[in-house]
Amino acid sequence: MTPVEAFVPTKNPVPLEQIVLPSHLSGQNGKYRAYIKEGRLIPADDDLSAIHCWLAEYTDSPHTHRAYQREAERLLLWCLAEKQKALSSLDRTDLQEYEHFLKDPQPAERWIGPRTSRFSNKWRPFAGPLTEGSFCQAIAALKSLFSYLFAAGYLSGNPFHLIRLSATKPRMVNKLPIENYFTQNQWQAVMEMTELMPEDTRRQNYTKSRLIYLLHLFYQSGGRISEMAKGCMGDFQQVHGLWWLELHGKGRRDERIPASQDLMTALMAFREQRGMAAIPEQGDIYPLVPALYRDERVSANMLYRLLTEHFQTLAVELKDSDPELAQRLSLATPHWLRHTRLTHMTDNGNDARHVQQFARHKDANTTARYQHSDIREWHAAVSD
Repeated sequence: MTPVEAFVPTKNPVPLEQIVLPSHLSGQNGKYRAYIKEGRLIPADDDLSAIHCWLAEYTDSPHTHRAYQREAERLLLWCLAEKQKALSSLDRTDLQEYEHFLKDPQPAERWIGPRTSRFSNKWRPFAGPLTEGSFCQAIAALKSLFSYLFAAGYLSGNPFHLIRLSATKPRMVNKLPIENYFTQNQWQAVMEMTELMPEDTRRQNYTKSRLIYLLHLFYQSGGRISEMAKGCMGDFQQVHGLWWLELHGKGRRDERIPASQDLMTALMAFREQRGMAAIPEQGDIYPLVPALYRDERVSANMLYRLLTEHFQTLAVELKDSDPELAQRLSLATPHWLRHTRLTHMTDNGNDARHVQQFARHKDANTTARYQHSDIREWHAAVSD
């Protein structure tokens, strides 16, 4: 990707990967820079390099890396376009302005846009004003960034230390049920439409086969996208005649979940389509999700794109025949499949303890957010 000059107020924003800071906004002479190189712990002489040093600390946690990159990117772009100021020159007053901006990014035509490729001309840093929860997460990420830069000797001070803690904590509210999921009929429709995809060419055949496998893998495992990206075929293990899938989860924890017959059937079909033995051997390091034609691992970002683009394609096809499902598909992300699986398990009457074990939730109250059947019964009782 060829970098481009950082945009000015009359131009559209560009993603972090494409920014080249103008010399007067690079931070090399930032107001709050610590200039004694002997005390600096990171090899950064400008704000962009410093941000990349911070992000490099999270390369083994794709979800955190994406979230932190998004917030650093937004702040840096705001500094350039709205303040014409280096990130390392921000003070507490600037941060107060930025807090208001997060809750209402204006002008909207510059900052707000639809979900699309990061390198599309239609890409924008925001989908809309941040909710209270997203706002608090954004501030927490930026506090981490500035604390890191201060501790590394890049900044002489940290303006985020002046933010009151109460201002960055969301109000305590009752946790509402999870709504980002597909009903059982909707999920069946998604799978049926995927099964009807063309397979006339080698590319169509491989694309369809991998998508079917991905949908089964994400749904049947209830796994997170980072877990799928890290996994190997050898993570499928048979113990005492039963198949299990080992997931490398949050906090570098390895956890084992039951591998259903549907998941094993989808796995075997995918492996056979790629010319491999149906059952992986112990210690098999072949990627759990490989590239289309190569035996290389697919990144978490690419996995996200593969599934969201598929959902978008189905949404267009269903726009007239099933507008409700089309709307849900247009908003869906891979994490919806985890929510869908846990919701279906709960609706089907699975023991709450088993659902919690499968979800790997520490708190039973988190699992309880998938209990939609009780809510529907309540609504029906009131409506009679």
